[in-house]
Amino acid sequence: MRTPAHGLPSPYALPPATKHCAATKDRRQRKRGWRNTGDDTRGAKGASMKHSEKSQTSPEEIIAKNVKRLRREQRIGKERFCLMVNIGRPTLNKIEKGAPNTRLSTIRKVAEGLGVEVIDLLR
Repeated sequence: MRTPAHGLPSPYALPPATKHCAATKDRRQRKRGWRNTGDDTRGAKGASMKHSEKSQTSPEEIIAKNVKRLRREQRIGKERFCLMVNIGRPTLNKIEKGAPNTRLSTIRKVAEGLGVEVIDLLR
């Protein structure tokens, strides 16, 4: 790399490679350790949940399982089903994965497209 005539380093020159200090390395290892071991020292939302609460199936998961099952039983592909009920493919993917906060109007469209009532998706 050439240095300019004025002797100052080029603003585009890369800084010399530096090694991380021991403190930075230690912080990284602690951070990785926290992630890998599942320590709930940072007050994670799920830290106070009891075992019985974790094993309970959420309504979103029940709907997801039933939508996927009914759609497959009727042999309707995702693209075709989305066109039938006028929803986007990402929305259907979220529903079938059990994502929370799906609009009730969307669930109603999906139920109508499958030929069932909304309550049947929760059973």
